[in-house]
Amino acid sequence: MTMHTTGTWMWIYVNIWVAIALLNSKFNEYGHKLLNGGSLWCYVIHFLFVVVFAKEVIIGRKFTFAPATAIVFCLTECSVMLTWAGILYISGGSKPSKKQEELPPALEEVVDGTI
Repeated sequence: MTMHTTGTWMWIYVNIWVAIALLNSKFNEYGHKLLNGGSLWCYVIHFLFVVVFAKEVIIGRKFTFAPATAIVFCLTECSVMLTWAGILYISGGSKPSKKQEELPPALEEVVDGTI
């Protein structure tokens, strides 16, 4: 039994370091805003979509448990991502960000910490 626990901890350790090495960088500005910025939005709003789809789609059509779970998951995921993409579009977050202007050399030293 100890080997199963040790193996689980080793698996978690390796996955965390692989995630840190590979997933901790921006691959695309819009994709980064869509996926990482949408985490809080997903946490806050997902239950609304779960309830709406369960009441209106699943109960009304009397689906069984397995298809109902898949349908609610897919519809909720799509709805959350589409509403977040809409929020980004309306707020202007889907536009590429302007690059920061070059700092004067004196301020670069302050920002870099060389002074």
